[in-house]
Amino acid sequence: MEILGLQKEYSTSIPIEISISVSDPIFDCGDLYITIYDISKIPKEVVTQSGFFEQCYDKKNLVMPIDDKFSEMIDSPGQYELISEINDKDYKKSLTASERFTVK
Repeated sequence: MEILGLQKEYSTSIPIEISISVSDPIFDCGDLYITIYDISKIPKEVVTQSGFFEQCYDKKNLVMPIDDKFSEMIDSPGQYELISEINDKDYKKSLTASERFTVK
């Protein structure tokens, strides 16, 4: 699983827009969750979470969310972590990926 399009730094006026690439064929269908945490707080706090349910793709298009878009604005400067997680349709297996970024 790979997070596509995430920059290392954003201003408070720029939306965070990303997509997720999954290459494991076990996850050709599943539920995708994208969560942004404020990691400058202890414990880290959820800023936003989006769920994209029943994401099914064919072998030629491995980028999600399908027929939707992840776009969030963060209006507070700080350090953040974006975590993406996909669960298979039976919720027996999952994949995760995470990356950190800064909002100034």
